[in-house]
Parts: sequence; C-alpha cells; structure tokens
Amino acid sequence: MKNTAASERDTYTVHGMDCPSCALKIQDELRKIAGYEKTEVDYFSATIKTQSNTVEAEVIRDKVEALGFSVDITLPKEEFSSTNIETESQESGYRAEIIRISISTLLIITGIILRSYFKFELPGVVLMLAGMVIGGTLFAGRAITSLKNRSLDMNFLMFIAVIGGIAIGEFVESSVIVILFALAELLEKLSLDRSRRAITSLVAMKPDVALLLRNDEEIEVPLTALAIGDNVLIKPGKLIPVDGTVLSGISSVNQAAITGESIPISKTNGDPVLSGSINVDGTLIVRVDKASGDTTIDKIIKLVS
Repeated sequence: MKNTAASERDTYTVHGMDCPSCALKIQDELRKIAGYEKTEVDYFSATIKTQSNTVEAEVIRDKVEALGFSVDITLPKEEFSSTNIETESQESGYRAEIIRISISTLLIITGIILRSYFKFELPGVVLMLAGMVIGGTLFAGRAITSLKNRSLDMNFLMFIAVIGGIAIGEFVESSVIVILFALAELLEKLSLDRSRRAITSLVAMKPDVALLLRNDEEIEVPLTALAIGDNVLIKPGKLIPVDGTVLSGISSVNQAAITGESIPISKTNGDPVLSGSINVDGTLIVRVDKASGDTTIDKIIKLVS
C-alpha cells in the first residue's frame, strides 16, 4: 500500500465521532505520536487538523480505527466544506438506526408484557434480551473498544450498568437503560448534524473571490489576496465578500443572514457593508476595511464552531 505523508495543517474527516469526549479521546491518542503534539480534533466539524509532516497519514488512520472510528485520509478536506456533510449516507444511517431502536423497543415492550401480565417468564426474558442486544450493539462495541484502549467512557459505564442489571435479574431496568441511551445518542447525532448543516450553509454565503478594481480594470482575485484599502466591485445580486465602506454607488443590501434584519437597507457613499450580505439591486464600489479572516462572517463562523 502506498503511504501518504501528512503535510502541514492537513485536515481529515472522522466518521462516527459525535461527542466532545470522542474528540478528546482521539486527540489525546494522536498527541502521543512524536510530531503530532499540536494536533487538534474538532468534534463539531468532525475533523482532525494536523501540524506535522514527519508522520505518514496512515498512522492517523490506524490510531483512529483502533479507537473505534474511521477517518478519510485520501483527500484532506477543507473545514466545513460541503463534502464534509455526506447527506445521503447520513440519512440512510439515521433510518437504519431508527429502525434498529424501533425493533429493539418493540421486542422489549412485548417481553415486558409477556413476563409481567401473562406470566410467560422465559419468552418474556428472551424477547427483552433480544431487544437489548439489538438496541445496545453500537455502544456495546464502543465499550469493548474503550476497555481495550484503557480509556473508559460513558459507553462502558452504560454497558456495565446493563450487564449488572441482567446479572441480578433486573431485566426491565436494563432494557430501559438500553432504549433510553440508544435514543439519546440518536437525538445527539441528529442535533449535531443540524448544527453542522447550518454552519455549512453559513460558509456557503462567503464568496471565494472578489472583483478587485485596479487601474480601471476588474480583476477576479481570491479573498486572501485582498489588502486593506483595496477597492472591490460588487454587482447586483452578488454576495458582498468583504467588510468595508461604500465609495461609490447606491443599492439595497440584504443583511438578514448576518444581522437578522428582514428588510433590505439602502447603502450609499460612506455607509458600511458587511461580508455575507447580499447586494440587491445596484452596483457598489467598496473599500476593504478588514482583511480576510477578520471579517464579520469569519468571526461568526469561528464563534459557532
């Protein structure tokens, strides 16, 4: 297998990481590798950000997989890029998880009814055990992995609680733990996914390029190439790429995504404009007042991530 060296500040996507403790566990493990002491793992964006070019990227994969997760090392991905949110596969995974929890709940409820109301002890216990196996498969696997790595977490505690309940004959209580924990994990994943989608939509409002005016010419340049004091041209219907001041023109600007104001605001000479706003109906020439990375939309993204 061909080895791929991890270059400085590469970012890799982690699959199955849906809680801060998971991110911390991966980060602690990777920081044990020489040259990876400054590695950062962000659970919100589900990424690993490395700062080393001395260790092969396959080392990242091996370490992460040993903890029960998977990582894409083929192509480093830009943080919060649209490819980071694998919509179809995630929705398919959620459907499978909902079906699994539903089957588990149905078996457990049926088992409780048979055991408690019809006094069918053995069939009731068998159905409850089957429901616990189906519902607890995911966190049981993670619990065993955490035990192997001597890094005990909530999955291990829930696993011990369930096993302990079964050992003393408290099948109903163990079943309830399995259902509630599986449901809580699903809700956490759904909530986190919605937040990730919201951030992805926010990033989509940030243009990659701007029209720089230089010597009466319009030059399309990346935002990182702009300097404070540069003049940019913003045409009708385009996103405003920078925080700046209007030098020429008059237009209505929709700032709803940034400030929450539902009505477009008229902008003319001397008025400030914010990156991420939409230039509605006029052409504006705007002086750049803040460098890329320090704009309003950049700060919002940093705050919520």
